[in-house]
Order: sequence, then structure tokens, then C-alpha cells
Amino acid sequence: MVDDDHRLFFQSEKMRLAEDIVPIVLLEGCAHEHSRGMLDQAVDGMLSYLITLQKMNVLTTYSLTHTAYMVLKLATHDRSGLGYEPPLRGKKPRQQRDQLSFVLEGKVNGAERRCRV
Repeated sequence: MVDDDHRLFFQSEKMRLAEDIVPIVLLEGCAHEHSRGMLDQAVDGMLSYLITLQKMNVLTTYSLTHTAYMVLKLATHDRSGLGYEPPLRGKKPRQQRDQLSFVLEGKVNGAERRCRV
């Protein structure tokens, strides 16, 4: 994960300073198992540094195939969005007293959605 020249930290700093990108670090496999003799505390410290101080998004994948899938999914969402509008509320409540607010929330959310378009 970290070479003798500390390339990970140099690269994460460059990503953090770049504009118009979402900085992501993909870890393939278990970070603690593939740490080449690093203590678990050092791996945890590195992950904590990347997430809290460098503001990186750290994602883990299980395999090369899963990594390829994640890169494709990230690129698709970046270019095309989600592809549908997610529902803004849950299932209809069963109790009548809760149904009124459910209906009103739907009207307000629907009206807000029409105004933004």
C-alpha cells in the first residue's frame, strides 16, 4: 500500500488539490491481509489519514472483476446520474392518522419537484 517513497500520500495530495474531481481510492482485497508486514495500526492510521485529513473516498472491492465493475458503475453514475428518480418517501402507512401526513408530504414533494424542473 505504501512504497518506500510514500507514493500513496503524494498521489492522494495531488488528487485532493485537483479541481472538478471526486477523489477515490480503491482497495482491492482486504487491506490488512495484503499489507506486506505493516502493523494493523499502521494500516488503520493510513486509512484514517486518507479519509479524515485528505477527504478521500476509500472503497474496497473483493476481486479484479469487482474492481472493474465498480469503476464502470462509478463512471456511469458520474456521466449519467442514477438513471431514475428515487422515491422520496417510504411505504404508505397503515394507520389513518399517519396517512394524512403521508399524502401531504407527497403533494409537497411533488410540487417541489415540478418547480425545480
